[in-house]
Amino acid sequence: EYLAYLMLMDPAAGDTSVEAVQAYMAPRYAEGYVKGVHDADAAKILSALVEMRDTLGTLRFSAPARVLAQLWWEAGATDEERKLWHLRLANAAAAGAVPRSFSSLSSPGDAPGEQGAEAPWHGSADRGGFPALEATVRGFAEGVGGFTPEQADEAVAVLAAEVGLAGIGGGVRFAASDGAVEAAAALRGDAGEPLAAALEAAPDPVERFRLARTWAADPEAALRLAEPDAEVRVLDAPAQREVTGLVGDHPRIRGGALTIDYPVWVPRMRRFATAGVAAFEAFSHTKHEVLEEARDDMRLDTFKPKVLTSFVRNRLLDEVFLPLIGDNLAKQIGTAGADTRTDRMGLLLLISPPGYGKTTLMEYVCARLGMVFLKVNGPALGHGVTSLDPAEATNAAAKEELQKLNLGFEMGDNVMVYVDDIQHTNPEFLQKFISLCDAQRRIEGVRHGKPKAYDFRGRRVAVVMAGNPYTESGEAFRIPDMLSNRADTYNLGDIIGTHGEAFEMSYLENALTSNPALNPLATATRDDVHRVIRLAEGASPDEVDLDGNFPPDELTEMTEVMRKLGRVRDVILKVNLAYIASAGQDDDYRTEPPFLLQGSYRNMNRIAEKVSSVMNDEELRELIVAAYEQDAQTLTTGAEANLLKFRELVFGLTPEQERRWEEIKAAFVRNNSVKALGGDATAAAIAELSKVNAAMGGIAAAVRDGRTPPTPVSLEVDVAGIVAALEAAAAKLDAARAPAEPAERNGTAAEPGGEPREIRVVNKIPDTFLYVMKEQFGIMQSWMEPFARVNARQDEQLSELGETLRKLTDRWGRVIERLEASERS
Repeated sequence: EYLAYLMLMDPAAGDTSVEAVQAYMAPRYAEGYVKGVHDADAAKILSALVEMRDTLGTLRFSAPARVLAQLWWEAGATDEERKLWHLRLANAAAAGAVPRSFSSLSSPGDAPGEQGAEAPWHGSADRGGFPALEATVRGFAEGVGGFTPEQADEAVAVLAAEVGLAGIGGGVRFAASDGAVEAAAALRGDAGEPLAAALEAAPDPVERFRLARTWAADPEAALRLAEPDAEVRVLDAPAQREVTGLVGDHPRIRGGALTIDYPVWVPRMRRFATAGVAAFEAFSHTKHEVLEEARDDMRLDTFKPKVLTSFVRNRLLDEVFLPLIGDNLAKQIGTAGADTRTDRMGLLLLISPPGYGKTTLMEYVCARLGMVFLKVNGPALGHGVTSLDPAEATNAAAKEELQKLNLGFEMGDNVMVYVDDIQHTNPEFLQKFISLCDAQRRIEGVRHGKPKAYDFRGRRVAVVMAGNPYTESGEAFRIPDMLSNRADTYNLGDIIGTHGEAFEMSYLENALTSNPALNPLATATRDDVHRVIRLAEGASPDEVDLDGNFPPDELTEMTEVMRKLGRVRDVILKVNLAYIASAGQDDDYRTEPPFLLQGSYRNMNRIAEKVSSVMNDEELRELIVAAYEQDAQTLTTGAEANLLKFRELVFGLTPEQERRWEEIKAAFVRNNSVKALGGDATAAAIAELSKVNAAMGGIAAAVRDGRTPPTPVSLEVDVAGIVAALEAAAAKLDAARAPAEPAERNGTAAEPGGEPREIRVVNKIPDTFLYVMKEQFGIMQSWMEPFARVNARQDEQLSELGETLRKLTDRWGRVIERLEASERS
């Protein structure tokens, strides 16, 4: 209806064919038309409207508007006003167009307040009027009462049409429907003399009309009743028509038919085109703003998986990870088809050092499955969050994450819960997911401040967790046992066995998008990528048949860059294996400082983007070393040790670097041993002895080699303090071995009443302490060998030092004997 109305009001839209309607409808896509439905129905409605408009003449206007126009012309206007407006309107009609100056009669497509718009009445013949006439008729309508401003505006269009028909100098005869004339005559006959007398007593035509309107509900019948002798053109034209064969679905359409009452239909559509459409557009705008605000508040954009444009489907993913992930997700969300399993359960746990694309991989899988990606940021939660209740969050960022998590639970289906960097979360928080990962598929959440149980049985809900177990302290990565035994765990950074080749190849495949020279290869087939890698590894060009047509110079450059990336890859792999091996060691068993430099895809790509085909071996080596020197800057005091270990792994050490590396490792072992003893006085003594070891090493070596030691000899340690600490330790051990109270022995003892009671042992010497003491004693004995050969007259100072050390060694030996005796007892 609205589409037909717009075309009826548009002078340029004279064609009523379906093709014309489709052409008119095409740019109005925002109005939501359906091709084949609205265009076909609008064409049928428009054809009926055009035919009715041409048949009805001025009866096409509504009855109240026609009555108001005639009443004003005959009773409201003075002779001077009638002459003036007759002349103006007739001249405008003779000129072919009424002046288009009624802003209130503008068409729906015009901006408010614009002049010269089409009048939304009944076609090009009914265009506008004059503002002064419009104001006059509105004022008259208010005085009469019972007319709306809209009907007053339409009455101006009626005047323009009727005067236009009369022409300049012609008499204006308003049209009247034969139905209204017959109704007035019947009413007059039924009412008889009382009605006639009342009308006769009315002082003017307006008052007679008011009186007649109390007798007749139809305003046109009331006017014919009040003015029976007025000269009118009685027209017999049906104002209603039924349009059949409609295919649309609407309450107004019944059995494919729509009844149109033209004089009623046009004002209704005019109200819809002005007030209704404007209100709907305002509603749509407000709705859009509210939805956008809600979208921002709920952070819905974070639920959409975003696959990086640089994401590479390499052999490792296709042949190893995707099948593994697919098997796990089949257990969690079910498989396609009638045989899908209903006992859905499980957890997918992905581990690796940073930079191996755990999140990127799962976003890709989530996008391919069309699931909501509910990513929970572990670092934002932190170790302080143990509940799913946002009200118990420790900070605003954690609260946002928990609100997002509960909103994802509220979605209820087609959701992948991805908890990232779980090493930054509290194990108690992870325990909340245990019931979600077993056959119950339930979890207790909090929505709008109220607890709520979510049951996901039979739903497409998957749980994925990712983390880095290779932290400086393995204690940071803790996952509850009941959760880990429900998980399928896969390591993205440590692929061994039959898939080792694919893992090594993935470093090169992922680097394609990082190096400009390899851009043509990044868009080529995977087979071509592997063929270029074969060329870089030394295969003959005759043995390789490429699918793509690469220029010779371009192929040569790609091959040379790939050859250099192969060398970079080999270095990265060594670093990666060393990092993982070091991270998997307990600090108590280390023989060298932890190795913290990494060898991930991220490291590979950072170096790959700077590699060029013209680099020589030395330049490539400098590029690799510079990259890792930059990474080592963040390690602060650990930078030296890590860079020495890196050089030892990949390029070898110079003699000076090797000596320094041995010193660092020896000091690390000593310090590590001392730390294991705690912080008592004896441990302090051993720490002082460690300093003696370092100082005496050079002196003993000089004596052994016959060189002159540094003068003066200074141990820079408190030897007297060491002796005092040893004596205190011995006394402590003697006290421990002395007869003790029954409560200080293992086993049971009798109470005075004869009842047995538990007995404990106190002052037991730690095994580690005894071990370190023996090691230190062995070192001290090795010192004495060169000093025993020193002639006192050759070096009096060394002799004196040697005597001091003999005394210290003797006392140290007695302490060890006491320790061993204590252990045996």
